[in-house]
Amino acid sequence: MKNLLRSIGDDVHLLMYCVRGVRARKALYRNYNLVRSEVKGSAPIVLIVTCLEDQKPEMEEWWKNNEQIISDIGMTFAGHACVTTMPIHEDAGDKLKRRHDRSYQAICQLIEQCHLKGVHR
Repeated sequence: MKNLLRSIGDDVHLLMYCVRGVRARKALYRNYNLVRSEVKGSAPIVLIVTCLEDQKPEMEEWWKNNEQIISDIGMTFAGHACVTTMPIHEDAGDKLKRRHDRSYQAICQLIEQCHLKGVHR
């Protein structure tokens, strides 16, 4: 991962740090620090939390449960999205389809927000 990050250098405009929806752990911090140390400049890092199709009541609940832990261990993000990345088949239930649609919208909004912040710097 270090080599990849070094090879792209200053060409990073937005880094999406994707993690499975497990409880915030020190491994997240370690990887975050690796990414932060290798990505030079002011490229924002956003957190994308995946595999939240079963998170109740809503996927955003993951962030509410882990935001303080993330802050306490020193990670800061330009934004976040709590999503499902599960493929949607025709026979998928309405709840899963709605979560999939919300996930798509959340990622699009996150990219747009970061783009607008970059434009106004």
